[in-house]
Amino acid sequence: DTAAELAGSNGAAVGNNSTGGYNATTLAGNLNLEGIRVAMTLAALSSENSPEENLSYLKTAWQSSTAYEAEASRAVDGNTDGHWDLNSVTHTDWDHSAPPYWWVDLQSLSLIRRIVVYNRVDCCSSRLVGALVSLHRMNSDGQWEMLHEREFGTSEAVQTIDFTDDVYLATRVRIRLPELGVLSIAEVEVLGSVLGAANFSADS
Repeated sequence: DTAAELAGSNGAAVGNNSTGGYNATTLAGNLNLEGIRVAMTLAALSSENSPEENLSYLKTAWQSSTAYEAEASRAVDGNTDGHWDLNSVTHTDWDHSAPPYWWVDLQSLSLIRRIVVYNRVDCCSSRLVGALVSLHRMNSDGQWEMLHEREFGTSEAVQTIDFTDDVYLATRVRIRLPELGVLSIAEVEVLGSVLGAANFSADS
């Protein structure tokens, strides 16, 4: 089997330069192609039985800019309430040169099953319309690469993006607007399971 056959044809395919690492903060744990193939096979076999956890909770988050002291970390504080006055909604500044974005580092290579985005609800809910979510992993050259991206954004209060159609292994998640604007998010829950070193080795 090729890596593409293991990963599927909808954006999760792994090429020769698409090896990932256990941890986003180090290059030492980078996996070779065969290691990724083993990881994806194990993930596929165990995904139905593995309990989901919120991988983004209290993890390191950042955004393109910050307005009104509404930092990126507000979207991973565990508070899903979208009312601005509760101080748990992010807010980027208006940038006339580039669209806004928000990132979270999951710190470990993880199987992504679902992402739930909680919108601001007291006003401005249309800011998320057209937003895109993408999954990222570090390759063998120490460079971050995008594995998959899809549009999800609406003005709904709670928006769930399903990733159970294939096996998606990633370490970072990005949410961005396709055009200039302001990005406000109440909470981002990245649901899935961490692939630990106990499952496979970097030399697999």
